[in-house]
Amino acid sequence: MYPLECPSETTYSEKKFFKTIQLSFINKNYICFHSLGNDYHDTKTYSEIDFIIITEDGYIFCIEHKGGIVEISKHKTKITSGRQSYEKKESVVDQVEGSRRSLKEYMKYFKLKKLFAVEWFLVFPE
Repeated sequence: MYPLECPSETTYSEKKFFKTIQLSFINKNYICFHSLGNDYHDTKTYSEIDFIIITEDGYIFCIEHKGGIVEISKHKTKITSGRQSYEKKESVVDQVEGSRRSLKEYMKYFKLKKLFAVEWFLVFPE
């Protein structure tokens, strides 16, 4: 797991999920990156991928974590956690798909000897 610890400003829900992944990968040949910055997004100047898991079998998973109560519509996502609520003018599905596409674009700059399937999924742990 990179980094080994969550930054202090990480939400409780994301810290909990971080720990779950960290404990799940003991003695496994997987790599997981947390909060990976992404400069190769096709519609944003910068984005962040919550978690990226790379397996030895040639799979890369972009994971978008959303804690709290999540309401998804075609063009927006509303997240409520405790007394706080915010709305994104982008569907969480579009968000993670954009991350996947940008990661694939970035990977073109490397001469990889192995082909990777790059997929995405959403995590709603609460």
